[in-house]
Amino acid sequence: METPPEVLSMIFSLLSPEALASCARVCRRWSETALDELWREIDDVYQLLCFVVKSNPFFDSEEQMNQEGPNGLSDGDWLKFNRYAARVRTLRFRELVIIPSDEDLARLCWRHPFGTSFTPNIRRIDWEIAHSESNFIMPFISESLQEMRIGIKGIQQYDGDHTFSNLFLRLAHRTPRLTKLHIEDNDASATSSNAFVHPLSTWVQTCPKLEEIHVPRHWHTSDVVAVFQSLAHLIEFGFNWTDPVRHVFDFGVQAVAEEGQFPSLRRLGWTSDIAQAEDLLKRSSKRGFQGITFNCSDDLGQEEEVINFLATMAKTCSSLRQLTLCLDDIMLEDVRLTLKVFRPLLACRALNELRVHSSYPFILSLSDIEGMGAAWPDMHELVLCPDPEMALDGGSGIPITSLSTFAASFPRLQVLGLFIDREEPPGSAGDLLPEIQFRWLRELDVGISWVPQSDPLSVGFYLASLFSSSPRPSIKAGMSQAHLHSTFNLDNWTGYEWEEVERIVHLTLDTKEAVVRKLEGLQQAWRDTRHPGQSWTKAS
Repeated sequence: METPPEVLSMIFSLLSPEALASCARVCRRWSETALDELWREIDDVYQLLCFVVKSNPFFDSEEQMNQEGPNGLSDGDWLKFNRYAARVRTLRFRELVIIPSDEDLARLCWRHPFGTSFTPNIRRIDWEIAHSESNFIMPFISESLQEMRIGIKGIQQYDGDHTFSNLFLRLAHRTPRLTKLHIEDNDASATSSNAFVHPLSTWVQTCPKLEEIHVPRHWHTSDVVAVFQSLAHLIEFGFNWTDPVRHVFDFGVQAVAEEGQFPSLRRLGWTSDIAQAEDLLKRSSKRGFQGITFNCSDDLGQEEEVINFLATMAKTCSSLRQLTLCLDDIMLEDVRLTLKVFRPLLACRALNELRVHSSYPFILSLSDIEGMGAAWPDMHELVLCPDPEMALDGGSGIPITSLSTFAASFPRLQVLGLFIDREEPPGSAGDLLPEIQFRWLRELDVGISWVPQSDPLSVGFYLASLFSSSPRPSIKAGMSQAHLHSTFNLDNWTGYEWEEVERIVHLTLDTKEAVVRKLEGLQQAWRDTRHPGQSWTKAS
């Protein structure tokens, strides 16, 4: 009996590229399924183009182009190229400084016998532009495209404006099924935002299915925001953390509060001072936002203002599910964030994702953690200032022994981010199978925490006692996206010690898993001895 194609595809999706390549050589039936999976995601367009050109990148000279270029390709060469190109669903590419010229691309496109796109079934493109000419991306665009991320890096402002203007005009009518669009300007100096409003509008109006849009923070001007306000299906409008701009002087997002604009919007991200943010929430109270990302740009914001702002948020957004706050510039009474500031949010019972970033550490008592767990029973992601720049000495963090309280209070937690106190030692790790464990945790974000007492062995054993062997959590260390452009010196931070902690955790979890299997085997053997011949169900 043959394995159904759906089952075969599911199995192959778990294999490495090397294993898939081996499976593709077994038989024709396996080959098609294995190649579909192997070519589903590629990280370099030259993996495809090598079928039709010999040099990389493309041609070193006009003479070589005439000798080796696509004019000499047979129909069989193009069929071979298309056999693989049609399988690609996701393409990630980082442009080199040297890319094919317009003439090279024109020759390829002119000879390509399968329409206007090299990748006709592409669903997602992640493309970083590092060259002022944006033509290279166009042959890989197809009408099947649903998600698109465009990044720009290392380009001067005039060239950046020129690049985006030309790209947007070329994309018009080419992406009718696009639902997600992310644009990043990693330098924040490559574009001026107002220079390409008309080309951007021309393209966006041909993308009626757009549901999610993220653009650089400095693009949140009135003119750019107006481009998106009439999209009927737009659910989420926000910004990307990758550009270093922290202050936006044109508060264009206030258009969200106007009657008839952004008819389907449910999730919003913006940068402003606290007073502007609170006013926006009051004026948009009928929307009942389900997701908010707020980057505070108020240099003189006071703790009381933050409390009032969050109280307004809880009142106007009672169905809030996701919340991300960056409060780097506010002033606190005792240079620490506490539950006192966030207590108004306990009224948002549906909240299941909370991320807070601040220059100050977040301090919680055990009763605070229990109270938060009681208020947010469905919390999946909880990240509380794992990288506070005002605590680089490693002090004033949350004791690592508090993790057991988090495990008991948030039984569905999948991501936990904390700044862990450097001086507090870990608890006892003698019990590999304690009653309280993280059952679903897949990531522990320790930010710029120091390993407590510089003792990776004890910390690793303690964490393994709290982790379930499946899923096996990873340990993430370093600055978060919200602090990508931090200028603080981390030279003395021993983040590499967390790599050793993670290694010890995984080795201990291997032992833990083996012990569990052995105990289950002994238990089954005991049952078989007591009641031979009787079948035992899982419930019994």
